[in-house]
Amino acid sequence: MGHIRGVDDIVGERLNHLAGGISVSDDVLGVVRRLQEYDENIVVQFADPDQADFTDAPYRIMERCPDQQLRVIMEVWKLDASVLERLYALDTQKLDVLARIDKANQAIVLGEKRRYQDETRALSEMAADVLRSPKDTYTATNPVTGESHKFTSIRRR
Repeated sequence: MGHIRGVDDIVGERLNHLAGGISVSDDVLGVVRRLQEYDENIVVQFADPDQADFTDAPYRIMERCPDQQLRVIMEVWKLDASVLERLYALDTQKLDVLARIDKANQAIVLGEKRRYQDETRALSEMAADVLRSPKDTYTATNPVTGESHKFTSIRRR
């Protein structure tokens, strides 16, 4: 009995056949090597000039999936370091984007809390200085904004 192939398999084979990529082993900038060091399942193909259209990007970054099918990750016009950056940003298996966003948000919240605490402490110190002063008029500089404030006390006798 024959193996029934899925539509994805047939379409993938057809697209691979139509694009007719030629594997690229290495390049001047070492991008291919660095891509393969990052993930050994990554293959870089150069479009076959006899089959590619002038609107096709010359390089395809492919992934050899567990089912041994090559699937396109991205198509690029230049094989340079920007390809690596794009791949790192796309790879949610090795890079937990949500965790990085949460960590950055926590750092922002902590920074805001520290800033608020510093401002509150500085204003409390300024108020304490005014209240301790024996003078009737006291000028204090806000340590946060740098503004000068004049306080006048009304003493009850």
